[in-house]
Amino acid sequence: MSAHAIRASDTCLVFEVKTPWDKAVVKSSFYGTHQILNALAAIAVAESFQVSLADCVSVIEKTVADPGRGRVVKLPSGTLLLDDAYNANPVSAHALLSWFTHVPAQYSNKILVFGTMKELGEQALAEHLRFIRACSAAGVTELYLYGEFGEAMRAEALKAGYTEQ
Repeated sequence: MSAHAIRASDTCLVFEVKTPWDKAVVKSSFYGTHQILNALAAIAVAESFQVSLADCVSVIEKTVADPGRGRVVKLPSGTLLLDDAYNANPVSAHALLSWFTHVPAQYSNKILVFGTMKELGEQALAEHLRFIRACSAAGVTELYLYGEFGEAMRAEALKAGYTEQ
């Protein structure tokens, strides 16, 4: 089983799923290429119980992220808002950046509001700074930083070429 032709539309991630028996186009409201792996795993399990690919795709397309858990919203202004504010962690934060690489070109201004990732122990500061360094490579154009490591992240952002606003 595999995923191909991965692209983003205004509010969903679109990809083609190929199984040994069938293929289908999926429009998932979840962002990030890691969500494609989750969809493929769900399809594999469902197909082992003789659930059709069409039924799997239908369920995936009807599933919507909870607020704060990777929900993509198109605002009346035409801006895309990605709400991933609920207790992010390093894996989900970097997955957010992978989603930015698939955003359609007409959304050239990629704004990120980022706060504290909790429960990281001794690696907390290092993980926050590593994430900030990765933002520029992902095409994030503006950063708004707050929380426990806000000042340290701001300093790291300045080193990475961001300007204060």
